[in-house]
Amino acid sequence: MRRGLRPEDLGDLLKSKLSCTLATYRRSGEVHLSPVWFHWDGDAFNIAIGREGVMADHVRRDERAGVLLYESELPLRGIEVRGTGTLFDDGVHELRRHIWQRYVGVEPPGRDEVEIGLRVAGEVRAWDFADDLEEFGAS
Repeated sequence: MRRGLRPEDLGDLLKSKLSCTLATYRRSGEVHLSPVWFHWDGDAFNIAIGREGVMADHVRRDERAGVLLYESELPLRGIEVRGTGTLFDDGVHELRRHIWQRYVGVEPPGRDEVEIGLRVAGEVRAWDFADDLEEFGAS
């Protein structure tokens, strides 16, 4: 396993149509995991979530958040960001538009007012198994 990679070492992974997993924290302290679509801005994951939804409520109460993106095919690239979730209003329309265009190729439905942006930034951990392909029986 190659560890200590930078996001740019992951090739097209951060431009893929894979969903990622967002971790926020419930009032009880338990983790809440949600599959989400994302936009990577070069430093952080940006996600459009419900303005009045549980994920936004979690971040308003406890700013800790994390995101995990990984693929299940060789070379098994992945990235995790653990840190802080910040809610934002400015640029939500552009964020939604970018995400919808990438994932489904259409303009998003007109729901900007019910969504808010969530930026998750912090410690980045990136990896792949490119050096182990022979061990997996692949070349």
